[in-house]
Amino acid sequence: MRHILFFLSLFLLYSLNYCHAESFVKNMAIGAKFATIKLLSDNMSTKYQIIGIGDNTQTYSGGGLQYIQPGIELSALLYLDKKELHRFIGGIEYMSLTSKEKIDKSAFSSLIAKHNVKLLDIFTGWHYAFWDMDWQEAKLYIGPEIMFNFMLNNSFSGGTKYKADSEANKIIETKKDPTFRIGSRIRTGVEGKIKNNFYVNINFAIGIYNLLLRDDSTGELLNSKNVFDTKESFQPFYNFNIGLQYKF
Repeated sequence: MRHILFFLSLFLLYSLNYCHAESFVKNMAIGAKFATIKLLSDNMSTKYQIIGIGDNTQTYSGGGLQYIQPGIELSALLYLDKKELHRFIGGIEYMSLTSKEKIDKSAFSSLIAKHNVKLLDIFTGWHYAFWDMDWQEAKLYIGPEIMFNFMLNNSFSGGTKYKADSEANKIIETKKDPTFRIGSRIRTGVEGKIKNNFYVNINFAIGIYNLLLRDDSTGELLNSKNVFDTKESFQPFYNFNIGLQYKF
């Protein structure tokens, strides 16, 4: 993963240097943000993992990914006019989604479930600054983006864990193959100057992660491996990101 991010960063910097020489690019900026993702809808990816207990058995169903999850974003902005109203954006995001659940069956044993999903996306789009706030060079902007989404990992581990005898644990592990989807979102936010060439950028986006290339044979994309899944539904989500950017 470190190698992928390294080479993508080199490519991004090379593209910036090349584009800056072209007359249509008036200015540019690079940024790093703390990113978050929250899965929306009520499909199985967001349901509880442990849903049934009876006769010492357990039913695993959902992916448990109900909450806001963290990540990072590296991006570049190319300003296409002197007033910096039109911007071309490109970048990469890395997200790590985790769910852990535990229910005590008795004084001696517990049911556990752990689900982990790692996502990498390369995105590009166009933003338009529709309001100049006349304060710290702050501008409000909005625009669409297309996302090339890579699900790098989707693994599950769970079962019965005994407190006194770990060798008696009954743990099952499943894993989905890495896969690729195309998604889209619309992003809106604000950027404003802090000092010199440093700016703060805060934004919110909403979109669909798997808009294209869905595959029903694998069930819900971001659920753990589940034989009861027979369809891959649209997976809506939102992002909230905050970070710094440096303008050249």
